[in-house]
Amino acid sequence: MKRIIFLLLFSSSLFAQQSTLFELSKPGLSHKSYLFGTIHMTNDKVFNFNDSVYVAINGSEKAFFEIDMNDGSLSKDALKSTAMEILPTLDSSRIKSFFVDDLFPGIEKQITPQQMADRINNDLLPMLEKALPMFMEQKGERTLMMDQYLTQYALASGKEIVGIENVNEQMDALLGGIKVSDDFFTKKTAKKIISFLKNGDIEKPVMDYLEGQAGVIDTYHDFALSNIEEMLRESMNSKIYDRLIIQRNDIMFERTLPEVISAPVFIAVGTGHLVGANGLLKQFRDAGFKIREVDVKSDFTLPQNWKSFENDKISLRIPTSLKDFYYESDDYDASLEGGQIFTPKGVLNLSITHYGPIEEEIYEEEPEPPTMEIPESKEGDGFKLSPPPMTKEDGEPSYLGQVIQKVDFMEFLGKAMSQIKPMDGMQNEAGTLIYQGEEIDYTDSNMFGKRTIGLSLQNGDDQYEIRLTGDSGAMDVFDWKSMITALELK
Repeated sequence: MKRIIFLLLFSSSLFAQQSTLFELSKPGLSHKSYLFGTIHMTNDKVFNFNDSVYVAINGSEKAFFEIDMNDGSLSKDALKSTAMEILPTLDSSRIKSFFVDDLFPGIEKQITPQQMADRINNDLLPMLEKALPMFMEQKGERTLMMDQYLTQYALASGKEIVGIENVNEQMDALLGGIKVSDDFFTKKTAKKIISFLKNGDIEKPVMDYLEGQAGVIDTYHDFALSNIEEMLRESMNSKIYDRLIIQRNDIMFERTLPEVISAPVFIAVGTGHLVGANGLLKQFRDAGFKIREVDVKSDFTLPQNWKSFENDKISLRIPTSLKDFYYESDDYDASLEGGQIFTPKGVLNLSITHYGPIEEEIYEEEPEPPTMEIPESKEGDGFKLSPPPMTKEDGEPSYLGQVIQKVDFMEFLGKAMSQIKPMDGMQNEAGTLIYQGEEIDYTDSNMFGKRTIGLSLQNGDDQYEIRLTGDSGAMDVFDWKSMITALELK
């Protein structure tokens, strides 16, 4: 996993870049395009670029990303379709035999319930207790990964979003034609897992992964991309590197080159695709483009622009990024829903709902959600594997039941939760603001970095519910109180 993370984010560098944003220009072309290296994380530390990135998007006609996250390809139905293409290649009888005949019986035969419980109490839970704060810190408070965040900004700016690849192509690159049934679900794998459960070092691989993630975050934050080559050479598999980086670099270049020539565009892909012997920077340079590093480190912030919104119920000033702010009305209620408010510290969503005199509430029964049926393979009768039962047929505790009885989960949860900072968990607070000379109460809740401000305003028989939801950091820097207090009800 550590190798995959490194490979997806970076590749070896031929140049000592000190930026992640690059301007592409070429003699004979009157326009310029931009190439930006992203990192697929939500940690606020990697969002340390200035507003030059937004200027690049604003000046482009299209915005290209590795995949278009808004084209429906990541919807449940689309992912189900993708899974259906992969699952029939699995040998379900072999997978079921792996668990039922090899792994579970092997564990029970070679590791007593007491030994397994000791491993959990003495090794696994202490490791999780140590790793959880590191994981929460690395996760950060943002709700969107950088690629998602920039995609949403480009949409709000009226740009056409284009996916350079599709989900199936990325899955093919990731799996590389591997027959999971043949290569993983084997007796040899079962023996390795049992041996690891008996006396393997549980802490080292997890801490190595987290430390590797910390190194990636620091490297991206410091724009020290040329320092990544040694990290990669020590952790990568050459075949995976070729499949995930080299081959995809060529595809990305071939598909974006005509677009860069024809119009100003913004291209954002994982930083690993920018640098290296066949990285996009090298390929565009070889194609005759001049590459200029754009300063993304200096203190440069675009001003927040505002516009007026007014209808027969309310009037207020809102950020210009709320381009799809709309008003729907019927006999009883009306809703005002916004797009997204973009700040240097994340994204916010605004909604204002008007409730008039409601005579009768009508409830419609929701349809049953679709279920995902896993197809049967030619070799077996499909997946019908269930976790081991907690009790035997005679009512006595099973192997798993005996292990669970001997593990002190409550003590672990108490220790783990005590290490999580309040902002990483759940907080509920209340406050007041002055609206038209009156003191109005509002609620302020924070659940793992997602913060929600809620309040109600009354105008005769009409009630207005106002909700502002989004990243905690964005709420801190956006002057939402001034926006609310300037709102007028008619």
